[in-house]
Amino acid sequence: MSAKFKGGTKLWDEIQKRAKTSKSLTACVGYVGRTPFDVMRWREGDTLIADLSEETVTRGFSSARGALKLLNAKS
Repeated sequence: MSAKFKGGTKLWDEIQKRAKTSKSLTACVGYVGRTPFDVMRWREGDTLIADLSEETVTRGFSSARGALKLLNAKS
């Protein structure tokens, strides 16, 4: 198996392609935006690991509202 490195648009194209065919999704990201469903199709059972610390949200790097959208959609 050889390693392939992708970045920018090609990286997101690859992630979205693989996410569509996977049974579940686990994503580890630095930040959550206001519209997480615009970036990825999240389903029940998917896992998102992100920095939602008070400092990160207060500074506007992560969106508490975006994270709540994901949580409310899964419940």
